[in-house]
Amino acid sequence: MHYFERWDAHNKARDKARKDAAQFAADSLEKLSDMTKTPTSQLKFIMDAWKQVIECRRILKWTYAYGYYSFEDEGEKEVEQRRQFFEFLQGDAERILDQLHEWAEMKLNGLRDEYAEVGLIPADKFQDFRKHLIGLTDVTHGSFDKLVAQLERGFEDMHKRYAGQPAEEPSSSAAAANGKGSSSAASSKTAAGSTRSSKGGKRTRGNAKAAVEEEDDDIDPVTGGLVSEQG
Repeated sequence: MHYFERWDAHNKARDKARKDAAQFAADSLEKLSDMTKTPTSQLKFIMDAWKQVIECRRILKWTYAYGYYSFEDEGEKEVEQRRQFFEFLQGDAERILDQLHEWAEMKLNGLRDEYAEVGLIPADKFQDFRKHLIGLTDVTHGSFDKLVAQLERGFEDMHKRYAGQPAEEPSSSAAAANGKGSSSAASSKTAAGSTRSSKGGKRTRGNAKAAVEEEDDDIDPVTGGLVSEQG
């Protein structure tokens, strides 16, 4: 139940972030440009932050599917250690993402509200905000790259890798989950659909990893439209 609830929470958070980002682009970007005397082209870092939030919510929700299918034998010591390490990486990524989401939404709204009456945000205040948001976006990107890379490798060799011993190379199924090897994007999407299906009992960990990598590849993360339609 825990895994489904967290999956559902991040799914809803992603949907809300997509709507909030689209609304900001449509209603507030020009106003912010006026308040900061900054061309909209130089405010791209804000939309970059929103896109990172949306993408990371997608990844994070599917890590709960991965966890559900990967750590069933919780009574075994090694499995429990792997589960704890997985949850540490997952929790760290989630904490950083929440910070980015807060700055892209609440901190920016607070800055705009604070100077709404005078209609001008001081340049030094906005530059401080800009540096912080860009830094958080980069840190979040790196954290989720690390999380996805570990999901691809799996956690079986975790004790070797972090003890400085050589670990095995990722399996072919893990490579396929990242679009490498012979599997096509279409087959990965099929695996993602299989993970979401309730038929046939539990699915494999590989399908959950494929879902992390491949869901909504051809969808713009902000507008929700097909990339091919965006021109």
